Amino acid sequence: MGCKINLVNGNIITLDESCPSADTISLENGKIAGINAIDHNHKSIDLQGATVIPGFTDSHFHLTNLGKQLDTLQLKDCKSPHEVAEKVLKKSAKMSHNDWIIGFGWDHNKWRDPHFPKADILNSLPISQPIMLNRIDGHSAWVNQKAMELSG
Repeated sequence: MGCKINLVNGNIITLDESCPSADTISLENGKIAGINAIDHNHKSIDLQGATVIPGFTDSHFHLTNLGKQLDTLQLKDCKSPHEVAEKVLKKSAKMSHNDWIIGFGWDHNKWRDPHFPKADILNSLPISQPIMLNRIDGHSAWVNQKAMELSG
């Protein structure tokens, strides 16, 4: 006998164009058996309005980081480390000397010279702020000496 569950009273994102959202979904053995129809032979779980998103849409999701990235220096379109440095320099003029310059989105694989950028490029800028620029995948950061000193 397999696992049979109704998820009820939820905000269920189905990814089905004909019914993109539902408040009830029935599952059998981990597969969708029905949408917006309760199978009374199944155990029911009240989601109390919680959102359900199919797990196959993104197995590595940083939702909080998405919000944070919206308030950072956007570097996705930069075609070289020097173009990144120019954006940092412009941003620094609008900020306090003690504020961190935080950027996101550089991707060395899109540059003519696809090597990781060096701290020397950021250190050569005539600014006093610490700089931390996160790579497009969020798994690497490019920082200046001031950021390293403040980080310990």
